[in-house]
Amino acid sequence: MEKKADEVLDYLQGHGFSVYKVGGYVRDKVLGVPIHDIDMATSATPEQVMALFPQVIPTGIKHGTVTVGWKGCFFEVTTFRQEVGYSNRRHPDEVQFVTCIEDDLSRRDFTMNAMAMNLAGEWVDPFGGREDINQKILRAVGVPRQRFEEDALRILRGIRFSARFSLTIEEKTWLAMKESGECLRAISKERIRDEISKMVEGENPLTAIVHLATPGLLPFPDWSQVFSHFLGHSCRGRIEETSHSFSRWALFLAMSGMDAEQAYQFLYHWRFPKMFAHEMRLLLRFFQSAITEEWMAKKILLTYDWKIIQAGLMVKRLLKGYEPYLQESVWENWNDAIPIRQPKELAVKGHQFIQELHRKAGPWLGQLLDHLFEQVAVWGLPNEKEALLEEARKVLNDEGTDTKDL
Repeated sequence: MEKKADEVLDYLQGHGFSVYKVGGYVRDKVLGVPIHDIDMATSATPEQVMALFPQVIPTGIKHGTVTVGWKGCFFEVTTFRQEVGYSNRRHPDEVQFVTCIEDDLSRRDFTMNAMAMNLAGEWVDPFGGREDINQKILRAVGVPRQRFEEDALRILRGIRFSARFSLTIEEKTWLAMKESGECLRAISKERIRDEISKMVEGENPLTAIVHLATPGLLPFPDWSQVFSHFLGHSCRGRIEETSHSFSRWALFLAMSGMDAEQAYQFLYHWRFPKMFAHEMRLLLRFFQSAITEEWMAKKILLTYDWKIIQAGLMVKRLLKGYEPYLQESVWENWNDAIPIRQPKELAVKGHQFIQELHRKAGPWLGQLLDHLFEQVAVWGLPNEKEALLEEARKVLNDEGTDTKDL
């Protein structure tokens, strides 16, 4: 990917334009972490870039950004720019193109993201980003409060960077974050959700949550309460013992003080995917249930998806310690011992019961099939015609007992 990026830079440079690799690419180079994408900044206007390359997508042309396709790779190329006005606390009201990279870098959020590198490998670092990275410091560019009032989401991004790269937030930057927290009310729930999710699921989640729980930082009482309950849990450090995102959230919510329904409403309110919220509700119900016998487990296995059971068992083990019934291998054995998974697998069908028992169809039939299914799947009744009919007669009572309570 880097070789192809250099070819794009060389092509732009060969046509008389200044061009640099910028942002996360340069930062990750200094940090020595894997490179996932490469963004570029150039003196060429979007129209000039589009005229030079055969494959260009006008992804953000209003703000000077196009995506260049080159030999199977895609690179965001943005014209050097400055930004004027942030009335919605997120996006600039106006973008003005400029001619030098230093002016472009001055609008960026943190010094670690305000560096550039040209084709020759020469650095442009007007705000000391490399030194801050080497000193393990996260520092806002220019006047910190101005950066956060321009785009309030930078508050959460900064906390995420701090946790991800184990950086100490510089004092004035941290003070400005706390003073600007109210501006987060202007940001959409989806954006807030996504940033917090990256922290809960990412590196050093406990560090991020400690920052997020700082009184007065977040103007959202529900999030503040969740973080506060979590930090008050004696097992909070165990959140880092699982890397799977679903299990991580399950562990986090289990320590947050909410029951299954409260967690569902919370996730729904913050626009988490409906299926995710539904599965988390099921998982917390499972977590909060007391299961000590095989028949209880078999009922659970017939009701819940295996993914939910695996995650639920993990949460139970981490928070409740070792118990034989919490081992996955035990549950796999119980699962294997279930002979059928649904009523239609019974050896006797509904119409056969009507014929054999000399009864008219009615609600009793569905109730009977559910009863027999449980007897076979959970309690070990043989799934054989005679055994099923004998149990059916026993339940229905050949002497004419009312079956309305079946």
